[in-house]
Amino acid sequence: MRGLVALGDASYALYLVHPFALRLAHEALLRLGLAPALHPWASMALMLAGSAAAALVVHRLVERPLTRALRRRLDPGAPQNRVRAVPAPVPPRGRED
Repeated sequence: MRGLVALGDASYALYLVHPFALRLAHEALLRLGLAPALHPWASMALMLAGSAAAALVVHRLVERPLTRALRRRLDPGAPQNRVRAVPAPVPPRGRED
């Protein structure tokens, strides 16, 4: 399950990098002479695995650090932007006779 969660977290990176990763894997298979030797389904599985791996790397090394940095800079809920309320003393309760 952890692998699927990680891939879900990297889904935007997958959306962004999959065309480049697929092209790279396709070119590598052709230049290494493996494309004719592999069944088309095996080539597709390798290309899919390469896309997923590239997305995980981009998510971990680019997307997460950039998101953290931007949140620190822009998040209005950051500690330096919080207004601290001074607690008001509770007035003593008078006797009702």
